Amino acid sequence: EGPFRGKYPFLPIVLNDVVAGGPVDDLARDVALEAHLENAALPFLRARKFLALLAWLLIPGTFLLARRFFSSGWSLFAAATMGLCPLLLCYSVQARPHALVAVAGVAAMLACMRLVRNPGWGTQLLAGLATGACMSCMHTGLAALAPYVLAALIAARKFGRVSLLRSLVVLVLIAVTSV
Repeated sequence: EGPFRGKYPFLPIVLNDVVAGGPVDDLARDVALEAHLENAALPFLRARKFLALLAWLLIPGTFLLARRFFSSGWSLFAAATMGLCPLLLCYSVQARPHALVAVAGVAAMLACMRLVRNPGWGTQLLAGLATGACMSCMHTGLAALAPYVLAALIAARKFGRVSLLRSLVVLVLIAVTSV
């Protein structure tokens, strides 16, 4: 049941069930049709609002990611571009997970960049969680696995085998939770 079943991986379905829930009230049979329709629409409206609000995280995330490579002006331009992206604007209010995968992808990239500098357990788990979330939002989120593997290899080269072992443990956790 629901808008995502059979179309997307499990994370949008779980978020939809947690945020949207079911109809608010059990209405009596003699209530007007409009009241029943409003009651039935509440879970979808909750999911749409939640995903639209979550999509706003893409703007500061894009700014932070762009700031690693560009000046403040160009980073602001990149963030504004993501904030005005017609595809994400349209799909986020329709409760589709495209904005969700974009937010998770930006979070995964930021976490992977941090992983290269500091490959501790906390950073490894953060990067693994963001990568797994990206993969669990939509099939195109699988692309987030490549930066994680690359960051893990760079960290292993810089910090030794312990970092590589941590990365392998986190990769196993990603595989288990994303399937």
